[in-house]
Amino acid sequence: MKIYLLKCLVLWVGLFASMACLANQVEASMSFKQVERCNATSQQGSCIQVPAELGDGALIFGHGRIEKLTENTFADAVKGLPPGTIVILNSLGGDLIGGLRLGQSIRARDFHTLLVSSDKLQHLVPKVVDPKAPVSNLPSSIGKCFSSCAYTFLGGMMRRVDSVAQFGVHQFRNEENKLDAIQAQKMSAMLARYLDAMGINRQLLDQALLTEPGKMTLITENLRKTWNVENGYAPVAFSRWRLEATSGGKRLAYASRKQISRNAFLTIAFAQINGQLRTLLIAKPDPRDETTSDWLSSFSTKLDLVIEVNSKIYRLSPITEWEKAGAVNTPGTRQIWFQAPDTLVRDLQSVKQFILKPQWAFPPIGMDSETYFGTEGFEDNFKAL
Repeated sequence: MKIYLLKCLVLWVGLFASMACLANQVEASMSFKQVERCNATSQQGSCIQVPAELGDGALIFGHGRIEKLTENTFADAVKGLPPGTIVILNSLGGDLIGGLRLGQSIRARDFHTLLVSSDKLQHLVPKVVDPKAPVSNLPSSIGKCFSSCAYTFLGGMMRRVDSVAQFGVHQFRNEENKLDAIQAQKMSAMLARYLDAMGINRQLLDQALLTEPGKMTLITENLRKTWNVENGYAPVAFSRWRLEATSGGKRLAYASRKQISRNAFLTIAFAQINGQLRTLLIAKPDPRDETTSDWLSSFSTKLDLVIEVNSKIYRLSPITEWEKAGAVNTPGTRQIWFQAPDTLVRDLQSVKQFILKPQWAFPPIGMDSETYFGTEGFEDNFKAL
């Protein structure tokens, strides 16, 4: 799916290379530089404060207009940086295809994205001394991620928006500000596929398509969380763990969670097999995606499973390939077994929730990059195995 989407993006670069976010504002091309994270010895106003849940990765500041080849500039700037690096974006937008490519590059590297308010960026953006200088240097353009930048932002594994930073969307357009019906439908479909791949609710695209190109709709914090633009927040209620016996005689302690963007489900189960602890991951598609290549192609290769319990990370290795998930499940449902340490169970018994992070090469359509699970009933059902 990842390769297919990249090919589609290349095909559309020529037609949509001129897509801009605001007709009357011009930005210098986006540049990237590493910036300082605030700590106990930092001087106020010279560093960036990062939400704790984004981790302690390096900070990269991306500022300016997104161009068709911005991803190349980005790749050079972050060469050698590890997963968990945090990309701080500040842009009024630019080339739409360039923005999608940049978002894919961020996701492929397991980087996070962050938007911060203008007062936290003043020391990073040069003051305007030349009246002919790009307006990207004006305070009015700081602390914003609009248009194609908004799609780039969705590439982050974890995504956060500062309380007064602005995340905005509107209709796409080309340089002449017009597209025929066929072109518009194709681009809408491509954006929908991109949102699905990133685990974002398609209502974000609906809002963009309802906003004229010369205007901007700012997405509120509540909608950003509801649509998974900002992710990683624990759901209010969790399903209770249950016990089930399979047709093959295995007893499983399991829990399931609906995914945010679609009616797909992720299930985690534990079993004792020949005296060893095993973990089962089951991915069930949204019914409309059941037989699509976008769903099925994601299960051609094995993956590791990361389970985060408080600040402790377990990385489980697969011991099987992806398999069909039994007669009671839909034909598109897939499962895979992992070897698990006994210490994982002990840690799960001591917390109220944990995070499941399948290490997808590219997430199946409708699957979130991470899913919160509760532990109510886990201990009792595990003892019954």
